[in-house]
Amino acid sequence: TVELAKRAGLGRLAPVANGLLRQAQRRREGLAASAGSLGLRHSLPDWLARLLLQWRPADQAEAFAMACNQAPA
Repeated sequence: TVELAKRAGLGRLAPVANGLLRQAQRRREGLAASAGSLGLRHSLPDWLARLLLQWRPADQAEAFAMACNQAPA
């Protein structure tokens, strides 16, 4: 993306694009770390923990994960 901006004559926007990409990567890594710990705490597969955190805020994902491990009434 940064290289494309430079090639298109938008070199001044290259640092902006770089910053946005770095921020997105940090958020993605944070989500993966959160999903990993959620999955470990509640014995969920990584893919499900990631989807839960994308679907719901952390506290609601936690509650959902806890409910997944309860025996039905």
